[in-house]
Amino acid sequence: MRQLVFLIHGMGNSANDVLGKADLGKWADEVTKVLRDAAASFPGIDGKQLEIVPIQYDDVFRSHVTRWNALAEALVGTPLESLTKWMKATDNQDFLWGNLGDVVLYRAFAEVREHVLTHVARQLFEQIKKNGTFDVQYSIIAHSLGTAVAHDALQKLYTVGVDGNKPALQIQNFFALANVSRLVWVNDGKFYEETRVRPPDSGLPANQCAVLNYMQFRHIADPFPSILRFTRKDWSPEHYASIDDLDFFRGVNVHALTSYLAHPTVTSLILYRLFGEIAVPVEAIKARRDAFKPYTDDLAGAASKLAVHEVARMLDALSASSTGNFSTDFDEVGKAAIEAVQRGLLR
Repeated sequence: MRQLVFLIHGMGNSANDVLGKADLGKWADEVTKVLRDAAASFPGIDGKQLEIVPIQYDDVFRSHVTRWNALAEALVGTPLESLTKWMKATDNQDFLWGNLGDVVLYRAFAEVREHVLTHVARQLFEQIKKNGTFDVQYSIIAHSLGTAVAHDALQKLYTVGVDGNKPALQIQNFFALANVSRLVWVNDGKFYEETRVRPPDSGLPANQCAVLNYMQFRHIADPFPSILRFTRKDWSPEHYASIDDLDFFRGVNVHALTSYLAHPTVTSLILYRLFGEIAVPVEAIKARRDAFKPYTDDLAGAASKLAVHEVARMLDALSASSTGNFSTDFDEVGKAAIEAVQRGLLR
């Protein structure tokens, strides 16, 4: 059966950049190559059955900040200039806006968020409409901010639909890498209760669940999914899995999508869910995992491991992973993360 996988990028859309830069093609090419190379290591997988479709939304953010910047420029020298300086900042690709601007715009501005969701939901729906439901299954690989965007777009698609039309199928797999969907909606006390992006045996009737399987991955030193962690102990382990102990080092950017996909556990389990145990035997998954060296066998590798675990301990202390309650001061979290960056432990 053909496996059509929607690839939804994170902050910005560069697979290698920690928080992304506008690159309309390279990010998808990099990820596609990693996934296809991993698939080629399993003889039982027919590569022709794997189709990867990138879903773009970074252009929506760029359209808004460009418009806002133009408006702010037009008001320079007028009494309204002081009120619109922030609009010019959104078009400035420094650390604040170039790295975190998409998150701020998405969460804080309903107009931007609705535009993004409609744009993404329409792309998903049109692809499903184009490819049909015969001999094809649909899955999503989402990263970073893309996990929240994918979640919210599916919520929209399976509740109100696109132009009133809803897909007549479940998304087979929802893969969340560096899942920040809970962090983005930190103030939503009914987030878990109301989400449709959940598998069967999770508290809602099966026909109200948008996905069949939900699997997420978290690197222990990745700050974004670690501050407030997506966790569901009441969802069926048959359909929900959380791999939250990834411990390895492939460069200081542990948050990068290609960094996550460098770990064979991630790619192997994605392929396992897509093609099944006959094509992706458990023994072969274990063999790939055992052959993977998380750190180099030298002083640099030892230093990297110490740095990763120092950051992980900091994040464990700041997060509410043990209680499920989030009471940490955001200023404290930000300060600690910035200090870690300044020490060169991650960026």
